[in-house]
Amino acid sequence: MIKIEFGFAIAAFLIASIFLVLGYWIFYTNNDEKQLTGNQGDLEQCPYCASFYYNYQHAKITTCPHCHSYISQDDFLT
Repeated sequence: MIKIEFGFAIAAFLIASIFLVLGYWIFYTNNDEKQLTGNQGDLEQCPYCASFYYNYQHAKITTCPHCHSYISQDDFLT
């Protein structure tokens, strides 16, 4: 039977966990198909607070997520 010290077992478990998280992070940051980016046409800017947000539903009246003001399609800056 192979004897493993308790400290060595904990160190091996922590190193394996770190490599698992590192591999997961590298895979999902370099995978171009999985990136969650919207279309540039969906990007809107609030005329009141100047923050950017995505208008995925293409609604005529939207609410700014930052300042919570109601914005009609005529108010959008182009």
